[in-house]
Amino acid sequence: PRKGDRHFMSSEPTAAHRLLALVNIDPESPDCDEAISRIIKSRGRRSGHWGNTWSNAWTVFALGEYARRVETLSAPPVITLETDEGRQQFTLDDKSPSRVLRVPLHEGFKARATTSTGGFARVNLASKPALAPQQAVSSNGLQILRRYHRVLPDGKEERLDQPAVGDLVRVELQVTMPRDETVYLVIDDPLPSIFEAVNTAFASQAGRLEQENDWEVSHEELRDDRVLFFIDSLPRSGSYTVSYHARVTSAGSVVAPPAKVEAMYEPEFFALSASHKFTTPNPLHTAAR
Repeated sequence: PRKGDRHFMSSEPTAAHRLLALVNIDPESPDCDEAISRIIKSRGRRSGHWGNTWSNAWTVFALGEYARRVETLSAPPVITLETDEGRQQFTLDDKSPSRVLRVPLHEGFKARATTSTGGFARVNLASKPALAPQQAVSSNGLQILRRYHRVLPDGKEERLDQPAVGDLVRVELQVTMPRDETVYLVIDDPLPSIFEAVNTAFASQAGRLEQENDWEVSHEELRDDRVLFFIDSLPRSGSYTVSYHARVTSAGSVVAPPAKVEAMYEPEFFALSASHKFTTPNPLHTAAR
């Protein structure tokens, strides 16, 4: 790298360099398999890559060299996966070098994979809780509390119990930060399907931050299914409130999933609010009565 590119070396792709050396010195060595296993394990679970462009380039190059020098010397591997759902078998070759399988999880689930000539697998397990009321979750003192208020025609507010189609709602998210000097915090509030966030392009309806000290929302996003607030720096601990407006656009019985606050680079430092169920009467049925 050039002198000005030294900052790219902060995440040295040592596993990729090791694999390149082994492929050129002794491609049949079992150490090659170990190096590839390290590469697979070091791949970011969320990002899907190895940290930065420098590391990604070396890693992809090393894996390509391994495929060119080693995997072409043997027959394509045949993978057999046996689970409670049955037996699946497939071949990894030039046309299909990888395969993604999705199988349902349940209590006592077991899976067994075998291969004819060797292979590498990446396993991700994911689950969703049953649609039921969820209690608030707090970690290390971090908390988030969500409240819903109906905005009346005169501008006053009242607690929102049963929304009606057309209601303007103010969603209030109160975050309790237990420590000083926190950076890169994100607040993620999923919208119930009968709500639609109000367009912040209109200043009178924009989301706003009510601050007691010196918090500042760096960026906010109003999407179809959620509202996101990003805060770059939180100098002091305390309790702060961020709010936005939404419109009730349809009738039905829905659940608002928990709101989440999380330090982006410390995923273990997070908190969830309780979920909230809404039942909005159908205005046509109400009129028919």
